[in-house]
Amino acid sequence: MPVIGLLLLFNPWAAPCSESYTARGIIEDPGGRPVSGAQVEIQTALGVPLSQAITDERGEFVIDNLPAGEHIIEVRAPKLQAYRGSWSGAATQPTQPRRIVLPLRQIYEHVTVTASPGSVRSLADAARPADIVSGEELRLRSHPTIGNSFAESVGTLVQQSTAGQVSPFLRGLTGYHVLNLIDGIRFNNSTFRYGPNQYLAFISPSQARTVEMTLGTASAEYGSDALGGVIQVLTPAADFQDRGRRVGGRISGFFGSGDLSGGSSAEVSLGTSRIALLAGGSFRRHNDQRAGAGADSHHALRRFFGLDSEQIRDLLGDRLRETAFSQHGGHLRLDARLAREQHLSIWYQHGAQEGVRGYKDMWGGMGRLRADFIPQQLDFAYLRHTKWNLGPLDSLVTTFSLNAQKDGSAYQGLKYTDPMSMDRTSVTALGYSVQAQVYRNPQQSYLFGGEFYDESVTSLRLTFPPGSRYRTLASYGQGSFATRGQRLGLQLGVRATGVWFRERRFSDVTYNVGARIRFAAALNLHARVARAFRAPNINDLGTIGLQDLGFEVPAEAVAPLGGLIGAHSGESAPSSGIRISNLDSERMFSYELGLAWQNDRSYMRAQLFDSELYDAISRRSVLFSADSIPTAIAGIPVQPRPQSPVQILQGVASVATPYDPRAVKAFVNIGRLRYSGFEAEFRRTLTPSLFARAAYFFLHGRELDPDAYVRRLPPQRGAISLLFAPTSRLWFDATLESAGRQRRLSGGDVSDERIGASRSRDDIAGFFHGARIEPYLRGGVFLPTGETLLQIQERVLPRAVAPTDTARVALYTATPGFAALHLRAGFRLGESATLNLGLANVTDRNYRHHGSGIDAPGRSVLLAWEWRF
Repeated sequence: MPVIGLLLLFNPWAAPCSESYTARGIIEDPGGRPVSGAQVEIQTALGVPLSQAITDERGEFVIDNLPAGEHIIEVRAPKLQAYRGSWSGAATQPTQPRRIVLPLRQIYEHVTVTASPGSVRSLADAARPADIVSGEELRLRSHPTIGNSFAESVGTLVQQSTAGQVSPFLRGLTGYHVLNLIDGIRFNNSTFRYGPNQYLAFISPSQARTVEMTLGTASAEYGSDALGGVIQVLTPAADFQDRGRRVGGRISGFFGSGDLSGGSSAEVSLGTSRIALLAGGSFRRHNDQRAGAGADSHHALRRFFGLDSEQIRDLLGDRLRETAFSQHGGHLRLDARLAREQHLSIWYQHGAQEGVRGYKDMWGGMGRLRADFIPQQLDFAYLRHTKWNLGPLDSLVTTFSLNAQKDGSAYQGLKYTDPMSMDRTSVTALGYSVQAQVYRNPQQSYLFGGEFYDESVTSLRLTFPPGSRYRTLASYGQGSFATRGQRLGLQLGVRATGVWFRERRFSDVTYNVGARIRFAAALNLHARVARAFRAPNINDLGTIGLQDLGFEVPAEAVAPLGGLIGAHSGESAPSSGIRISNLDSERMFSYELGLAWQNDRSYMRAQLFDSELYDAISRRSVLFSADSIPTAIAGIPVQPRPQSPVQILQGVASVATPYDPRAVKAFVNIGRLRYSGFEAEFRRTLTPSLFARAAYFFLHGRELDPDAYVRRLPPQRGAISLLFAPTSRLWFDATLESAGRQRRLSGGDVSDERIGASRSRDDIAGFFHGARIEPYLRGGVFLPTGETLLQIQERVLPRAVAPTDTARVALYTATPGFAALHLRAGFRLGESATLNLGLANVTDRNYRHHGSGIDAPGRSVLLAWEWRF
């Protein structure tokens, strides 16, 4: 299909049938005065520049020969904030000039291109809630990773396992249950892990023009993995120059006192009427982080030895040791306007992190000697050809992509004599896609196409089967319909997907049906029903090795041995009584109802949703009948672990490997999960210089059989912001971020060193005899407290609390709530320079985002600047 599409695109005899249209508009400032000299650009939904214009002395612009469709309009003018909105048109539509008022400061993006592929929707018209962060905000807020930018967004939880790694939870799901895209191309690959993962951090913040997050299932639109939502990174565009030649660019930098971080990025562009080039690079260094109050709530010395924050600071200082890391990246772009309404885009980006360590595995909770993430590298590229007005099609887009990721780790246990566990995985995904669009008018448009991804996986220590290939083939169609006047709207979508891995095949048909009723000029009622799915990936089907919660083996290696599914992933998990079998796909059915209001001054949205996940894939402890325990699983030797009281009653036992004392885990289908919740967001221009924003969400999540809380269920969260912009050159912002106390923990949460941090007397003994404690021991006495091992065990876990040496007791039974205040100010210096100042966590509050492996940064002064030329 892709080859045929390319031949059609470059066919010189292909004559366009669809007619182009002319865009007319008037640009005004907040006082209603025309803005002359403003730069106006029309782009496709994927960011392909179509044409530009400069407003005249009356603020008017005219752009001819635009293809029919829904587009993005960007307007930039001196002394005023840039504007980004939607623009749609066809030859049959009237060409009355449209008025656009440039704000002193645009406090939120008005449109999303991710909620409906190929379309540009206002936030109120989008069927699913969305949030958008501009690249300028990413740079000037000095976010360590792209994921940090959604910390105050509705429906999200920004989980951070260690410094330099952020895994956003969307409606309670994260990792491979959230789909990541770069310019509409799948970034997820078949080795993405269950639960929090670090891969979004491979993309440097400087490589994003805009980042969009949409909530809710989207498999009909984008395929497997899109259960919790979609995060899309839209890359920087290269600027054309209709007359002559244009050279431009930017240089930016930042400093943060909390981790003594600093970095810079730069871009340079060259544009003519036919060719536009862009090149950029970035480097950043983050040193050891200081958490709020200089404390660490889950430090290994607190967890195992019961030391308080002051005692830990006296021994190790007030910074979180081994949390420093570096990151660099580079990108190149070429855009070319070809003959006969054709456009060619070539994009390449490289990113790498160095020195990232798993803090929760070392001083942050487990006390291991080593937990390194090496290598961490991304090389991503695509070639995209767009042809407009091709026969009955308004546009035809053909894309070839390369997504090469290298991921690895090196783990060592508590002692120098413990074996080193190392793995290196390289994944190369080749993607081919064709997408066609027909735009009849604002009441009717269609999008259809197909895609194929072919992944090759190599692994150093056979973490995945040698020579693994993972292939995905899909075809899809979308349709949007509306009555005249846009009172009623309907969106339909369907996708057929097939996945192949070795001898296994998974297939599914997903759909979505969305309806919109407009009650007033700005009030919309949304209703949506959708079916989504996620095929098991190579990580689910073939992982062998040490992971977050212990040593993992494939379910298909356990099934012939008579393994049983544990009730949770903890070490004391009872048996569910269900035998482990080969994995099947996950399926989700989702229902949503929402109200949205949007006009020039306000945006408000309230959304209710209910989603049920069938045959959910989850990591569980593997159990065996106590009288038939195997000696090896998948060639790895195992031995029985001490039984918990309930395991003794059931006559079952877990097993452990020489690489980790915890119970062996496997991915299994566990039945049904249900997620339901409420999301609300409010944004309002109170006065021409005062803006307010508030967001809140609550999520309920249960396993339905057996009845239990889901893993890592986010607590209720909210944020309130006030922004004061007295002039276009000066603004001040205050944000209060908060989260409720989370008591709704699963069995796996209680065992997780990031949450409940349970431990046993045996765990205390293992840490006492470990290499990290050796410098503080003399004659079997821990010098800081003058205690022997037995005395520490009796103080931390007396026999009344832990009757046996293997009984595990939680350090925490809940994640505390918090409220943190952040202040920022921005100054525009002349026409080309911007300076931002910030004070994060003003009260130096010690807190942790639920499920994170590291406490949030303490009080920190932030400085960021940018100069454009």
